[in-house]
Amino acid sequence: MRTRMTAWVLIAATALNLGCTEQETPVAPGAQGGLTLSSAPLESLGELPPFIEIAREVPTFGGFWFNEQDQIVVAVTDLADFQRVSAVIPRYLGAHQPPGGYVAIRVARSFADLARFRAALREPVFRQAGVVSLVVKESANRVEVGVTNPAIEAAVRGSARALGFQMKR
Repeated sequence: MRTRMTAWVLIAATALNLGCTEQETPVAPGAQGGLTLSSAPLESLGELPPFIEIAREVPTFGGFWFNEQDQIVVAVTDLADFQRVSAVIPRYLGAHQPPGGYVAIRVARSFADLARFRAALREPVFRQAGVVSLVVKESANRVEVGVTNPAIEAAVRGSARALGFQMKR
């Protein structure tokens, strides 16, 4: 049996966070700099409807996920919006509520910006044979590109750089 390994090429937008340093620099949601971002409505970008609805209601929303302590981690670009996002999330969880409550984390990029970056990358990245995924990873506040062949990594990085994106391993 042949094992298929997926390598990840991590891509972050240069205009929003240069170098992905430990200290994040706040940037207004929707900041474009030199990027060619999708101007299509968020609903057409292929993201989950609850995330789109929360992003529309609270533009600083960066995503949410469960951590190992059964808490919901709420990512926001402005911590002042933590309570607003926390109040909206239960609409989408139904009966499932976090036993550990909610915890906030400040991130550099909003969910809407990440979705737009992913949309801008979709066509050039999927032209590369061996690209298997292109996802918004809220918990890492980045877009990830999955490839089955590490040899195409340079071509994928070149496609991203041509759009003004900076890549991290």
